[in-house]
Amino acid sequence: MLLLRSIELRPQPNPPKKFPYTLPFVKTLDRLDFVNEVTFLVGENGCGKSTLLEMLACAVGSITVGSESVRTDKTLAAVRDFSNHLKLSWSKRTRRGFFMRAEDFFGYARKLAQIREDLEKDVLELDQEYKDRSQTAQGLAKLPYNREIGALQQAYGEGLDSHSHGESFF
Repeated sequence: MLLLRSIELRPQPNPPKKFPYTLPFVKTLDRLDFVNEVTFLVGENGCGKSTLLEMLACAVGSITVGSESVRTDKTLAAVRDFSNHLKLSWSKRTRRGFFMRAEDFFGYARKLAQIREDLEKDVLELDQEYKDRSQTAQGLAKLPYNREIGALQQAYGEGLDSHSHGESFF
């Protein structure tokens, strides 16, 4: 079901001569209609594909996956200001979904890899601390760490390998 039907730029008598107003697509944008359930944005690096999505996320007030809300993220300040000039037309308004930039995903993946690496270091430290204790004591001490490591592996597979320096994908 197609939910967002169009984005329209409200006319501005004297738009500022700064980003994102200076992007070529912004200068020519009157109305963008969504006629299919899937839309592909294609273009050269720097032409504004990501900026358009950020504008849309700000205009909608999307839930974000990153560390900051679209309402408070300083990196989105210029885009947030611009999004106030957008008029969105809906076939059905919804709050479902979220906004996630590629760097949010990479940061999330790195964080999970770091958590696993920290847990594995803690297990090695416990091995040293409990080396003179019984196997039962060693096993009980490591149990919560092994559960967390196992949960990470189960949820994200072996792609979350601490030896990959956080560059693997899952």
